[in-house]
Amino acid sequence: MLENIYTTKMSANKKLLQNRFTKIRSKTGRISKIMSCVMAVLVAVTMLCATVVMAALDSTEEHEVKIFYNNENIEFNNKPFFYDRTVYLPLIELFDTLELTDKSEIKWDNGKIQIKIDEHQSNYEIHIGQNKIVYINFWNNTQNDVLTPTSPMLRNGIIYIPFDYVEWIINRYNYNYDISFTFGGIDSKTPYLGNAEWITYPYICDLQFQVDNGHFSWRTDAQQVIQAFFEGMGMGNGEITVFAGDGTKCSATYTTDDASYIIELFKPVQRDENGIWVVKKYYNANNN
Repeated sequence: MLENIYTTKMSANKKLLQNRFTKIRSKTGRISKIMSCVMAVLVAVTMLCATVVMAALDSTEEHEVKIFYNNENIEFNNKPFFYDRTVYLPLIELFDTLELTDKSEIKWDNGKIQIKIDEHQSNYEIHIGQNKIVYINFWNNTQNDVLTPTSPMLRNGIIYIPFDYVEWIINRYNYNYDISFTFGGIDSKTPYLGNAEWITYPYICDLQFQVDNGHFSWRTDAQQVIQAFFEGMGMGNGEITVFAGDGTKCSATYTTDDASYIIELFKPVQRDENGIWVVKKYYNANNN
């Protein structure tokens, strides 16, 4: 059986998304020009802070990255850094910190890194500069290559791995090494920019990667995201009656038989036409 890149925890999250958003019904509502203009202005103002934060993420300043293990801040001699939408961790030091050194074996061969961890059902092969993990089944030696958003890199002679590799390798089998990070306005454990879908920054980046590779394509359509969001809350019988946006942020009124809701969306990691939409916030318009 082909192995899956995601741990049980991440697989459950993806299945939850798939189940939650399977029955998407895209509807068009009546567009009020006056309301659209007003809402467009409101969105521009309310989303300004999010835009500023996103602009600040194009940075590789090491001192801003903090790593936590079991909620305690840990320090590395070879500092982690933020690059290409993720945090990079020094591989050998990370294994030392997690006390995995005596339970694992790491081999280096001209840019190819082989990792073996006791009690895992797979060995792992990763390559400097290659966006993939090779899972090698321990019992029958079959291999499964899986694409990843980012790749390991060599920096000042030190092997660094992307933050996601903690889940996809270290936490893959029956382990729960609680590793998190903060960088600027990002906390990898909390909903990114306070989004209403409770999606963390690493998961948002992974979702964008999935969309870029042909999955969850509806995430690039704001109205489908709105409809899916309310369907997931058991309110799929409503319709979008007002909609306004500029391609990177938008707002709408979603009306059901019982109430009207104002909902705002934004593109958190990629602001072009292929960027995913995420619900920033929503509220019952009848309570204002």
